[in-house]
Amino acid sequence: MRFFGLILEKVYKIQISFGELLLYVFLIVPLLIWITLRLRYKATQKRLWLEILNNKKYYGNVLAKAIKETNILDEEFIGQKDAEVLIGAMAQFPQTEEVRGTILFLKRYTELIEKNPAVLEDKEAIRTQVVIPIMRQFLYFLAIMDEEIRKMLEKTIGEAKDVDNIDLIIRPMLKNAVDIAVQWESKEVEVS
Repeated sequence: MRFFGLILEKVYKIQISFGELLLYVFLIVPLLIWITLRLRYKATQKRLWLEILNNKKYYGNVLAKAIKETNILDEEFIGQKDAEVLIGAMAQFPQTEEVRGTILFLKRYTELIEKNPAVLEDKEAIRTQVVIPIMRQFLYFLAIMDEEIRKMLEKTIGEAKDVDNIDLIIRPMLKNAVDIAVQWESKEVEVS
């Protein structure tokens, strides 16, 4: 054991015991494994987002049709069936961290409704705690998919800086974004 220390001492003029060497190995190896796993995770997330961006017409249409099918734009309300429709649409997306988070949020909401259906009676709480965050998340997905939608959102938000409650303009922005996303399919058919 002292052999390693003697070699390091003679070659590199460093005195280190075998125990210290093991300590450094036990500290560095897990750190290297963590860094490798973290880099791999980030590369996987990037690849999944690229898949969404490369197939924006498909994923945008799936999301837009699901949003139009629900009451989220008309009534600013999500019932259990609406949440299940949105979960089904999001399940078709590549499972990025944001997509999984959205699905988990909607699943917890449906579980809450199953346990206590009286939750649906407080429409204002559902609007502020469920509908507005979901609308923001869908705007985020659509804005990432298309630059036209992103620019439209930036312009609308820029014009609405005087509005005290930004939540009031989320529904019209999502409606416009969904209308643009629905047009992607028709543009593809016209070109073909």
